[in-house]
Amino acid sequence: WQAAQVRPLLAIGASSVAQALCAHWGASVAPAAPLAPAPGPVFLLAGSLSPVTRRQRDLALSYVQMPVDAARLAADPAYGDTQAEAIAAHLLAGRSVLASTAPGAGAAAADVPPAVVAAATATFLTRILQRAPVGRLGIAGGDTSSRAVQALDLWGLSYLGAPSPGVALCRVHSDDAALDGIELMLKGGQMGSDDLFERLIHGG
Repeated sequence: WQAAQVRPLLAIGASSVAQALCAHWGASVAPAAPLAPAPGPVFLLAGSLSPVTRRQRDLALSYVQMPVDAARLAADPAYGDTQAEAIAAHLLAGRSVLASTAPGAGAAAADVPPAVVAAATATFLTRILQRAPVGRLGIAGGDTSSRAVQALDLWGLSYLGAPSPGVALCRVHSDDAALDGIELMLKGGQMGSDDLFERLIHGG
């Protein structure tokens, strides 16, 4: 960071590079305002299988947790529709939902390229939001979040804050009234505090 104050600097490395930089920023700036409680049920899509995201998921006791087979999402549109309907029913009833994509069984999962899985997961997200719009949405996983944002009908994002180091909370801008104004949390698999998913609901 000191070198970047002198001249432009491109840093390439693992997510630990971003974690170290965010930790430095966190130590040198005033703390961010606390995250407000969600205005209604939260939908959280976890496409990352990293240990950090796994801990966050294990501590997310305020959600209805629904495992989703990522390989089947890519191979079977009817499966995605069924899962989207079930998740939307919980959200419409006021229950927050955490959907985590799990690898499929056997060789079938290995035969599906990660980019195809990420694209299918993004389509799955749009199906859910069409059925049950939410006020706050979270997407965990680098590939998953980048594909999902591209799949949604957005024209912009406004930065609202960082509820945890390396995690961004943004406001969605879209010509689609069902999407415009959603608070969107985006994070890579290795980012965020262990209680991040719970705080998306309850604030803090």
